[in-house]
Amino acid sequence: MPKSWQDEVKEILDRAEASAPPPKRRVVRAPQPNRRRRNYVELLGRWIMSRVSTTGEMLVTAAVLVVVALFLSIFLRQFASIVAVAGAVVFAAALVRGIMERRSARSPGSRGSPVMWRGRVIELPDQRPSLRQRLRDVLRRRR
Repeated sequence: MPKSWQDEVKEILDRAEASAPPPKRRVVRAPQPNRRRRNYVELLGRWIMSRVSTTGEMLVTAAVLVVVALFLSIFLRQFASIVAVAGAVVFAAALVRGIMERRSARSPGSRGSPVMWRGRVIELPDQRPSLRQRLRDVLRRRR
């Protein structure tokens, strides 16, 4: 009576396990005393870049700086003013960045990649008309 294919696969796997060499032991090395030092400036730069990578992150960072300045004002007034100014600068930068992103997203042809739908490229009309066009429409409605 012929074997089923499941039995043949089990038999092949059993033979492969029996003939396989035993797994090698992994050697765990103790930490070396001459280990390379961390570059703290690079780590600080990465942390700062992560805090200002998006407009939302910039706003959160600015809010945290202002709250920290509020608590620091109890003990270290001069340092608190520096932190508050830094928070205000980050907030202003986030505001400008948000305005520029919004403005660049509205301009025609600024999209990096075409809009795809069901595998075909489609052209979308401008979602929001310009301020001039909206004012013109309002004036036309009033006549």
